[in-house]
Amino acid sequence: MFHRPCVEFTPLQGEALGIPVRIVEVSGEKEREVEELLEAVRRLKREYGLEGLACGAIQSQYQRSRVERICSQLKLKMLSPLWGNPPESLLEELLSLRFDVVFTSVSALGLDERWLGRRLDREALKELKALGEKFRFNLALDGGEAETFVREACFFKRRVELEGLEKVWLGDWGYLKVSGAKLTSKRYSS
Repeated sequence: MFHRPCVEFTPLQGEALGIPVRIVEVSGEKEREVEELLEAVRRLKREYGLEGLACGAIQSQYQRSRVERICSQLKLKMLSPLWGNPPESLLEELLSLRFDVVFTSVSALGLDERWLGRRLDREALKELKALGEKFRFNLALDGGEAETFVREACFFKRRVELEGLEKVWLGDWGYLKVSGAKLTSKRYSS
């Protein structure tokens, strides 16, 4: 249910945004992980006075329903700004806002090793759309077909530079092994 590749570098994204990030480890076991997240969010609600929880799901009812359940049980407002938007429009918007997004894992038929470490740009989007149609995967990658990492965005104060990139390919899926990351100056002006 949760994003895994490069998650250890999300605190740098938070720093680039100027907001605190807390990583919560869960077992990864179906349904148990939701209960573990519920308890972690309960603690964070007490610690930070949380009023809401953001969900990045676009089309995955599986993810959305579980976040809704946590919000309901903890009396938190659920924010789901991407929900129901057409995937291609969302990806086009990322590009128009000059997000710097890199693929960190792929696990769908049609997405091979060369996607690892590849930047999402107009050519990649065109190819991704064609592959999605051919192999029938979700263009928003909302079902785990691939994972990405945002290195820079228009609202970041700094850029997250990933270091020591190594492609790990396991036959029909793979991930980008990253040895480190650091904050650097932005490449793109807002």
